[in-house]
Amino acid sequence: MLIEHGYELDIRRPPPGHPLSDTLSHHAGAMIFGGPMSANDKDDDIKQEIDWICPPLRENKPFFGICLGAQMMSLHLEER
Repeated sequence: MLIEHGYELDIRRPPPGHPLSDTLSHHAGAMIFGGPMSANDKDDDIKQEIDWICPPLRENKPFFGICLGAQMMSLHLEER
């Protein structure tokens, strides 16, 4: 649906090593989807994604967390 509305998708997958941007200046917003892991896992990739939520919030960009993504946003806000 986003593509149908003219948005280009930039898909990142941190566990396979895709870097996360320090800014969303070239993006309209961000989404983090779900997965089999938990936001409470001590895995470095999970921590990296939780910390990464700062750019969309700092830059007042839309952020949509689905399942795991919502848990990550909750933990990110709790840490602040």
